[in-house]
Amino acid sequence: VGLSNEEVLAKIDQEATDFLDCQFTEGSDIGLGEFTLDQGDTVPPLSELRVFVVPFNFECDTVDKNICAGVFFSSSDIIAVAERGFGRCGDFPLLKHEIAHRYGLTLDHSNQDEFDFCSDPEDCGIGGFIGDFDIIRDDMVIN
Repeated sequence: VGLSNEEVLAKIDQEATDFLDCQFTEGSDIGLGEFTLDQGDTVPPLSELRVFVVPFNFECDTVDKNICAGVFFSSSDIIAVAERGFGRCGDFPLLKHEIAHRYGLTLDHSNQDEFDFCSDPEDCGIGGFIGDFDIIRDDMVIN
């Protein structure tokens, strides 16, 4: 990718902190240890999350979509995210969205409205990536 290792780590840490501070009243401290979601699932500490960064959008297995800018693999606690994604939306445009999946955003996006404010990229709304992304994202499935 175009950033140094230190810049990548700093950006990932900052995005995770920003998301948790925004989404939860407990703030980013919930990332320091195990956290129990409202539905009863336990999320491991952020230190156990693995994030793989690639330079550009990548092939992925999703319904009606074969190119992604980010994917969360819940069974492995892994996020794969593109350094640059759809359009001009800054570095790691879907990182917060994928972190939201880790913290309770369902894979079918049925509770998307609970996470939109804190998980959308700052530079552009998630629906602005491509014209039909709002429709596609409702059907995305990770195999």
